[in-house]
Amino acid sequence: MILPRAKAVFNDHQTKKNSGSCFEGTRVALLREMAHWVTSPDGSRMYVLSGLAGTGKSTVACTIASRAADLDLLGASFFFSRDDSDCNSAKKFFPTIAYQLCVYNETFSKAIGDVLDTERGSAAITKGPQEQLQVLILEPLRSIVQSRVWPILVVVDALDECDEDNE
Repeated sequence: MILPRAKAVFNDHQTKKNSGSCFEGTRVALLREMAHWVTSPDGSRMYVLSGLAGTGKSTVACTIASRAADLDLLGASFFFSRDDSDCNSAKKFFPTIAYQLCVYNETFSKAIGDVLDTERGSAAITKGPQEQLQVLILEPLRSIVQSRVWPILVVVDALDECDEDNE
């Protein structure tokens, strides 16, 4: 079974066109703080970067995703965009993350394959985000967390641009 997915990853052409990475020498303290958070075993499991529109949050998210990918720490990313129906869909969010995690980690790929072979797993693709999170992400992740020394980073940008009204 193929997971439906959006072209909403950090290195997609459209994402780069809209955001790109931080210029060298800019946002140094914030990027250092976030890099420490990513690699700290004792830190919080979630980092929320908030701010006013146009202050560079997407650029920072793209930079962190790119650097994490270079270190093989980026499991998945999703850059929502209200202007792109493919990238503002709540229904495609978790399947896209699951697909990227499959590409990132062979053990997760096997675990998600096992889930998708079940009736519950294949039906989850058409279900709402809560069911998708449980079946496509959390259950398969439980099978690989013990084998990981480093964290798996998932970057989500512009969550407020998700078209939740239809989903």
